[in-house]
Amino acid sequence: MLHAYPIFRAFCRCAVAALLIKQAVLFFIPSLGPSTITPLGEQFGLILAPYLIAGLCLWAASWLVLGICSRILAVWGLALSFMLVMTTHDSAAFQWHLAEFAAAALFAIPVLFRGGGAFALHARGWNLTA
Repeated sequence: MLHAYPIFRAFCRCAVAALLIKQAVLFFIPSLGPSTITPLGEQFGLILAPYLIAGLCLWAASWLVLGICSRILAVWGLALSFMLVMTTHDSAAFQWHLAEFAAAALFAIPVLFRGGGAFALHARGWNLTA
């Protein structure tokens, strides 16, 4: 019988992945979001860097959905999500994306401390003693 806490951690893992996917898709297709997201790197000649960050967000989200090394990828996903938030120029959109980042950070707390929960493809991936 599965207890409720591992299922809650699996839900949190998938919620973080869903928020990462949403942010990356809104970056690639800005017309779906509240306002246009302008890549900050274009001012400094780093045109491809924000798109690479969004692609890495999709990669981290896909691995989080599968439950592969959830703790490490939750940290990676939060860092990449914060980088995408920092590329937003519009202040209203910045506040919206910052609120989404805060929600992802709250959902990531159980994943960071206790792992990805039930239904992980590769449970305890970094635990060498198990």
